[in-house]
Amino acid sequence: MIKHDLSMRVFVILFCSLFFSASPSVAEESADAAFERVRRALWTEPARTQVETALTDLKRLAEDGHRAAQAALGRMYYIGDYVRPDLNRARALLKPAAEAGLVKAQMTLGEIYFEEAIHKVDHPRATKWFLAAAQAGNPRAQFIVSQYAMPADGMSPYPPPAVAALPKDRRAAIAWLRKAAEQGQPDAQRQLGLRYVLGEGVPEDEDKGYAWIQKGMEQIDPSGARKFHAEEVLEAVFSLSWRILLPWYDEWKLGARFADELEDFAERGYGYLGWYLSYWPMLASSGDSKEEKRRRDLAIQLGAEAGYGPAMARHDLPSDPEDLISPDGWAFRALVSGSAEGAFRIGFWLLMPLGLPDKAYPWLILAARAGHRQARDYVQIPTSDISDAQIVEGSFEASRITAEHGLRLRKLEPAAWCIKHLPFGCR
Repeated sequence: MIKHDLSMRVFVILFCSLFFSASPSVAEESADAAFERVRRALWTEPARTQVETALTDLKRLAEDGHRAAQAALGRMYYIGDYVRPDLNRARALLKPAAEAGLVKAQMTLGEIYFEEAIHKVDHPRATKWFLAAAQAGNPRAQFIVSQYAMPADGMSPYPPPAVAALPKDRRAAIAWLRKAAEQGQPDAQRQLGLRYVLGEGVPEDEDKGYAWIQKGMEQIDPSGARKFHAEEVLEAVFSLSWRILLPWYDEWKLGARFADELEDFAERGYGYLGWYLSYWPMLASSGDSKEEKRRRDLAIQLGAEAGYGPAMARHDLPSDPEDLISPDGWAFRALVSGSAEGAFRIGFWLLMPLGLPDKAYPWLILAARAGHRQARDYVQIPTSDISDAQIVEGSFEASRITAEHGLRLRKLEPAAWCIKHLPFGCR
């Protein structure tokens, strides 16, 4: 009997050891479940009592090689979300996840190398990861790759430099552009539309071109989308954007004339065109300073009243912090409308004029999470002035605000800043 019991115990032990060693998915499922719990506690269903445990578990998962955890923690170190920004740690975490094929990690790593490329000329490493993400189907990456591959022409007079991984090839560039547009990427839709109207790299087809412009416009200015329907309006949008967004053309010298046209459109409620008008003084030096200020103030007011998020974010900002974050305030209304610029403006105003870094941090993180590049830059300022505990608290507050108001922020940033700093826009 004893001998039989001993044999049974040995059998059970051997069976269990063989079963569990042959089932790596059990451990993997457990890690996936832990990561999902962490994700909920930190972002989607924020729970303050679980934050410290979630952060500890996330770091443990990343150390154990869980790729999604590495990608998430790497992005956190990139933008300063729950932790102090640290690009070296961000790269170290993102690289194995990117090499394993995680598109989010590839995109973030590409962004890091591209932003460094502005100063350090590291385009090859940036394009490596953008290309990987594009091949995996990411529409934003596909648009970026199209711009790297596009030779200089009427639409792209100053494209990014050629790199070994992406030689200049107009046919390949148009193919990437089309893939991005078909997946709904607004920059790609607008550029493809303009190319059809002009016959740049594709057969000239105004109807098809205006249809693509329409799709792109509907995404970037939902408030005015219903108004961008008649062909004469699309023609006006095209003629204005062509001259204003491409300042290297001779028509650029006719700035005052087109500023008048923009003002007319802004007064008719086209928030997006009104926003270009507000940036006119930055894009052209026409008219005296009083006239420029008048146009800027008018455009911001009209764009805000039309419901365009970035214009609302800059309109009538109060000096009292409580009024600034009031749901009735313009910046908060921009935030609720889905504009990351609203969160950035609240954070910027709390940080710079009012000098409240701990209160500014949650709002800057909100915008940085949505990919707002200026917000990512400005996050560096408060993180140097506040404690680790305040960083955690601020990130949790950003998650709480997101959950409370059901925010889905879009990266709508000032067009002039995008043109000045990035060869392919902000979205």
